[in-house]
Amino acid sequence: MSFLTKLDWGVKVLASLDACRRVAFENIEDASRNGLHYVELRFSPGYMAMAHQLPVAGVVEAVIDGVCEGCRTFGVQAKLIGIMSRTFGEAACQQELEAFLAHRDQITALDLAGDELGFPGSLFLSHFNRARDAGWHITVHAGEAAGPESIWQAIRELGRNVLDMA
Repeated sequence: MSFLTKLDWGVKVLASLDACRRVAFENIEDASRNGLHYVELRFSPGYMAMAHQLPVAGVVEAVIDGVCEGCRTFGVQAKLIGIMSRTFGEAACQQELEAFLAHRDQITALDLAGDELGFPGSLFLSHFNRARDAGWHITVHAGEAAGPESIWQAIRELGRNVLDMA
């Protein structure tokens, strides 16, 4: 999963909740400038928060605020997919999930991404049960490092609707 470290430079600019809000807003602005009327954006608040120890719940709120403001300003429709970063472990994913659930009407789906070898999907069954109870779609990054068995696990155990990076 060393290829994921290339993404670390991007989160270093997220030094404040205002920066998170601005980046979310600018995603919608960019979509509009490129002629898009509908986008689905996914974000991992734990990953976004890590470089500057931002509060995970605050990141979720900032992203939602920025996206909503962008949608109002530019007339773009957006759906948000919350990512749990399994690389940080079950407790961190629980914290991300709680932050998403506090805004359940603004979140469309729950995703699981990160180190599938060290943190197999089976560790997150209760997280996904709660996501389904909230009425969310399920999407899982699988097959990137753990191979076909992790894809089958995502299908059978986690109840995914969509596979990413398979």
